[in-house]
Amino acid sequence: MRIVAVVAVAVCCLVACGSDPLDECLESLDPVGHFDCSYQDFTGVDLSGRNLRQADLRNSVLKGADLSEANLEQVSFQEADLREADLSGANLYGAGLEWVDLSGADLSGANLDQAHLLGADLEGVNLSGANLSWTDLRRTDLSGANLDQAYFGMASLLEADLTGARLTGEKLEHADLWEAKADRDTVWPAGFDPVAAGVIFE
Repeated sequence: MRIVAVVAVAVCCLVACGSDPLDECLESLDPVGHFDCSYQDFTGVDLSGRNLRQADLRNSVLKGADLSEANLEQVSFQEADLREADLSGANLYGAGLEWVDLSGADLSGANLDQAHLLGADLEGVNLSGANLSWTDLRRTDLSGANLDQAYFGMASLLEADLTGARLTGEKLEHADLWEAKADRDTVWPAGFDPVAAGVIFE
């Protein structure tokens, strides 16, 4: 009975104490180094500092997950749930984040150079100090988002919802703001003329 109990405890520990949360995904690793983590549940999982370059995380649940300082270059996140996730300092260069729910997430200091976020939900997101160079933010919901000290060089915010957002970053004058929506609570850099940039006020 004692041996059975010890084995049972060991098995329970493997399940509860958990092996690497990416084990199942890594089984799909191809010769090029790509692996498929799509449709997986990573709620609250710690993936901080991990190298997930070019992984497939489409339609995965990463709510509250810790992805801080992770290498997420060219990762496919389309339609994933990243609500309240910690992506601070993460490298998201060229990542596919179309139609992703990132509401309440922390993207402070993240590199989103050339990332694709068409239609993403970024309500209340912290993007302070983020690199948004050439980032596709068309039709995103950035209402109430914090973009203090973010770099906007050549970013596209076409038809984005900027109501209540703080946009006091750099090079906003080089971003495409045509028909973006704002209100009196939207905060702009000193001297910036949103109307001349094509912004529509509610």
